[in-house]
Amino acid sequence: MVGLSKIQYTEPISKYYFTEVSEGGTVVVIKYDTFDYVNNNSELCRKHANVYLPYGFVESKSYPFLYLLHGWTGNAEDFIND
Repeated sequence: MVGLSKIQYTEPISKYYFTEVSEGGTVVVIKYDTFDYVNNNSELCRKHANVYLPYGFVESKSYPFLYLLHGWTGNAEDFIND
């Protein structure tokens, strides 16, 4: 594999991903308890995350997933609103 560029490991994006859809998925908000690591204390705080469920979502079926983390100055709505 010496001398091969990374471009040889990628494939063009399928035209399928650029087609319009008649029905979209939904975004649900989940809430969870965690520690407040910013203030370096052990108090629990309630946070939330947005979860996109594809159109036709079936709870018993397995789906691929992608985590998007907003970073220090963001919030859970950044990727949905922007």
